Amino acid sequence: GRPWTRMSPTINVVKNTFADKTNDSRYDGTFTYVYRANFNKGGITDATLANANGMPVAQGEAVLTFLHDDVDGITYAEAAVKGATPKAGKSARELINVIRARAGKWRWYNNGNVAKVADNSAAMIAATPAVIDINYILAERSREFYGEGYRWHDLVRTQKWEEIAGTYQICGTGYKDRTPQTFTRTIEKKHYLRPIPQGQLDGMEMSTEDKAAYQNPGY
Repeated sequence: GRPWTRMSPTINVVKNTFADKTNDSRYDGTFTYVYRANFNKGGITDATLANANGMPVAQGEAVLTFLHDDVDGITYAEAAVKGATPKAGKSARELINVIRARAGKWRWYNNGNVAKVADNSAAMIAATPAVIDINYILAERSREFYGEGYRWHDLVRTQKWEEIAGTYQICGTGYKDRTPQTFTRTIEKKHYLRPIPQGQLDGMEMSTEDKAAYQNPGY
């Protein structure tokens, strides 16, 4: 009953948000970038089958692999960044490092489909900037919650939507079009508030003028 969501991450997500794929386990834990043969589940007992390129592939081996490298405690930390007085030992950097230390601990390597016991916590902590700002908090939230539906709300409530997401890079829509393209969004100030649905307005007992005043600006 678990719903599955397919999405194509932007180039910026792969290169910037999840830049550290060696120490940080969250990229490997978020994306599927290897599809493996499981033909035995369909009752096929052959030792190997022919892959799309004609090469034999055995049970459990990679059939399709996407390159993830270019071939060429967060909410409390945010409060501290915004001016809240933290308790001793709970500065924004210290709180963020609790999350990053956990992310540096590996138990399984999805790409290799093998157990991986590694503790890169020290390297993750060492890579944390000395000064934590809201942009770093948002980047860390993106690494922690990518694909879970929080991003738009995070950028809107911090008034960073236009600055951070005004442009993005992704490949073209044509078949096998791997040329990165930069797309620009037109994000106006009114877009930070969504419009009140017309159906809700229609059900309200008030004058047309009052309904117009009740609607959010710009809609």
